[in-house]
Amino acid sequence: MKSLIVAAAMLSFSAFAAKVEINVTNVAGKSGKVFFAVLDDPKQFPDGKNIASGSVAVDGKQDAVKIVIDLPAGSYATSTFLDVNGNSKLDKRLGIPSEKFGFSNNPKLQFGPPSFSECEFRVGEGQKNSISIKVKPFKDHIGV
Repeated sequence: MKSLIVAAAMLSFSAFAAKVEINVTNVAGKSGKVFFAVLDDPKQFPDGKNIASGSVAVDGKQDAVKIVIDLPAGSYATSTFLDVNGNSKLDKRLGIPSEKFGFSNNPKLQFGPPSFSECEFRVGEGQKNSISIKVKPFKDHIGV
């Protein structure tokens, strides 16, 4: 399995920061950019003010992208999408995403986006801080 590893040094927190690996899977077959946002405020999730964000180019050959960032200990939720047309936004048709997207904990969607608590993960010092997000088309997110 091919994968791309990206070190994102976007934040400079105190000495209490921990490395967090965000593994975004299911990106094979499409070239473009994987965009991600990390939020720590349940009221802002998923589209509000983030504390870390960025993008990683993919060429369609790798199966996964590994993003490494520094975050202080705490609770977070992450959203991500695969932008295949280069406009740097999640495209929608009739309000429904038309590009692959995902959230931390890979929750099934009911009516609208998942809650912060459904996507929440904890970051702690001295712990293995790794999450995996599978980006997929809208139809594959629906839960019954």
